[in-house]
Amino acid sequence: MSDKTKLIVLNNPDNPTGALMSQAGLQTIVDIAKSVDTYVLCDEVYRHLTQEDGYSPSIIDLYDKGISTSSFSKVFSLAGIRLGWLATHDQAVMKACLSYRDYETISCGQLDEMVGTLALKYQAVLLERNRGIVRENLKVLEEWVHQQPHITWLKPKAGTTALLYYDFDLPSTIFCDRLF
Repeated sequence: MSDKTKLIVLNNPDNPTGALMSQAGLQTIVDIAKSVDTYVLCDEVYRHLTQEDGYSPSIIDLYDKGISTSSFSKVFSLAGIRLGWLATHDQAVMKACLSYRDYETISCGQLDEMVGTLALKYQAVLLERNRGIVRENLKVLEEWVHQQPHITWLKPKAGTTALLYYDFDLPSTIFCDRLF
C-alpha cells in the first residue's frame, strides 16, 4: 500500500472458498485503506447466504469510501433477470458510475425490473429459502468430504461454493479433464 494505491478490491464472502470476513477483518482493511486514502470495492454477491444466522456487514456500513456491488443472481436465485447494483456513500463515485451506466445501458427490461421489485418485496422469504438450500447442500458435501481419504477442505461460512483440496500426484487441469 502506498499513496499511489487507488483501489483495494475484494469479494466477501469469497468465491470459491466460501470464506467470510469478520467485521474486525473488514475493519482492518478499512483502516489500511484510510491510511492511504483509497477506495475499497467489495463484491458482495454472496452476502447474506451464510451458514449461520446474523448480520454480515457491508463495506459501506464501515467506510465512507466503500463501494459494494451485488446482484439478484446468487442470494435471490434470479440470475436470469441480469440485474444488479452498486452502493456507496461517495457521491462522486456514484455520479461517475451512473454516467458510465447511462453510456453502457439504455434501459433494463421492464419485466426484469418487475421481477426484481417483487423479489425485494419478498426478500426475507427468498433469503430463508435459499439459506436453507445452501445449508442443506453443505451438510451433504461435508458428509461426503469426511468419507474421502484424499479430499480436505476448510468448511465454508457463506456462499454456494467450497474449495476442496486433493492429495493426488496429478496436476489439477488433468484431474479436472478426467472428471469431466
